[in-house]
Amino acid sequence: KKLNQLNNLKTDYYSGTQPKDIIDLIKEHKFPKVKLYLDIGCATGDKTVEISKFLKAKQIHGTDIEDFDGPVQRKEGFHFNKITREGTLPYEDNTFDAISILHTLHHIEDSEKMVEEITRVLKPEGFIIFREHDAKTESDKKLFDVEHFLYMLSIKERFSLSKLENYTPFYYSRKEVTELFDKNGFTSDGMYKKKTGNYNKSYIEIYKKKEEVEEE
Repeated sequence: KKLNQLNNLKTDYYSGTQPKDIIDLIKEHKFPKVKLYLDIGCATGDKTVEISKFLKAKQIHGTDIEDFDGPVQRKEGFHFNKITREGTLPYEDNTFDAISILHTLHHIEDSEKMVEEITRVLKPEGFIIFREHDAKTESDKKLFDVEHFLYMLSIKERFSLSKLENYTPFYYSRKEVTELFDKNGFTSDGMYKKKTGNYNKSYIEIYKKKEEVEEE
């Protein structure tokens, strides 16, 4: 009954993951040339297309689950492939120059499998644009749950709140994420976050492969 009442509410709330917000944070970073770009968790593809323009990518790909609560109207301008149930990315090894995964990892139960898959399909000289919440405490996690609930309210025209009843997020601290990427051979090439109004403790980290030290 309460979910039905909330479904009838109206709100203009938006999660803040606007493409412009992301680009503004990383526009001073020096990125190498990008031919093939992949956005994991592309949803409608709005941010996928805009970030690809910023990166000047030649080929644009997006991947996500097929749908969560009915068909998703995806934007034109990129190639979409769905993620398999096993979490395997539907691409060959060493395919992409750049991969973004923006506010997506906390929706994935097997984060280690996902980072292993990113490692597999990313070229050795490629880079990752990663965005997440920095969940250091249980209070942080509760705050992020509220933020996500408000976001779902804002898109309830294409999303039933009843789907949240069995939904479990998997939040991580920045330290935990850094350790996960380090384990897979990555190092940070820069971290960016809003200096004010960052109520949901979001940050963007650019990861690249560690340079191999030649033995003498």
